[in-house]
Amino acid sequence: LFPLLLIFLGYNTFVEEKERKTLRLLLAQGVPLRKLITGKWLALMFQMTFLLLLFVLVTGLGFALLNGEYALSFSEWLGFFGVYLMYFIVFINLILLVSTKARSSGLSLTVSLAIWILITLIVPKLSTNLAGRLHPFPTLQTFGDNIVMDQQDGLNGHNFWNGAAEDFRKKTLEEYGVETVEELPIAFSGLLLAEGEKYESEVYTKHFDLLRDQYEKQRNVYRNAGILSPFLPVRFASMALARTDYGFQWHFEDEAEKYRVELNTALNMNIAQNAKGVEGYKADASLWSNVPKFNYEWQPPNRILTDHTIEYAILFLWALGSFAIMLLVSNKIKAA
Repeated sequence: LFPLLLIFLGYNTFVEEKERKTLRLLLAQGVPLRKLITGKWLALMFQMTFLLLLFVLVTGLGFALLNGEYALSFSEWLGFFGVYLMYFIVFINLILLVSTKARSSGLSLTVSLAIWILITLIVPKLSTNLAGRLHPFPTLQTFGDNIVMDQQDGLNGHNFWNGAAEDFRKKTLEEYGVETVEELPIAFSGLLLAEGEKYESEVYTKHFDLLRDQYEKQRNVYRNAGILSPFLPVRFASMALARTDYGFQWHFEDEAEKYRVELNTALNMNIAQNAKGVEGYKADASLWSNVPKFNYEWQPPNRILTDHTIEYAILFLWALGSFAIMLLVSNKIKAA
């Protein structure tokens, strides 16, 4: 919504000079047209920068007062400021470009609003539909069915009789050099549980990786659509900095899954090492005291910035290109 404020601040910045017949007077006094436009650009730029900086400072101060465990760093707040600064510069350039070419303030406002609708609503919606059509995600039912199919013939820590469990039993007996499970020095059930947990984790990882591959393909569609709308690179870059994108979710899920596997492996191996010949075995407090707690660490800011280099490059090109076009067109404006 911030670009709307910029539109209402700047839609008549230049066209008003033509409506009031003051543009010809300024040019007659020797004021270069390019300097006039640059001055008006700086005026809008100053207002926008002040408001944006005020917003970032107030928001950052609010988060700092919360004293949260995962407060954003200075570099991340600086990243927010830089991303939105380039985004708003694009709108300032486009608004002034329209204002220099429009014949009336009403027309300038209408065209500027149309550009805002195109950039923030139409192109993002079309890109979402296109990405979903070209690279669709499977339905929840299909996703679940595919996992079940892979699990059916695989190793299950609670199924001692399927083919995979039989193969694992033979492998374990050969490894320990014994003929029967009863001769094993450890509890076979614990080993089977640990191996089954490992296999199930591999199955889920496989299918979630397929989802990630689809997302990356969709992301490439959004990146290409960013050529038509700077809103798209801004959205993905700011979501990443705010830790609300898929990248953060998957990073957390990977770390949580890694911890879950390690925890279950420790529990299952404890059963394997201590439950041999023990009826109704229960672990004592020493097991839980030795199991580390889950300690999640956020992605470092430099990784986020690196992962979204393309988005920042697209934004920079939008800001630079729109500014150059605005200056180029301004040389062809007539005072009348």
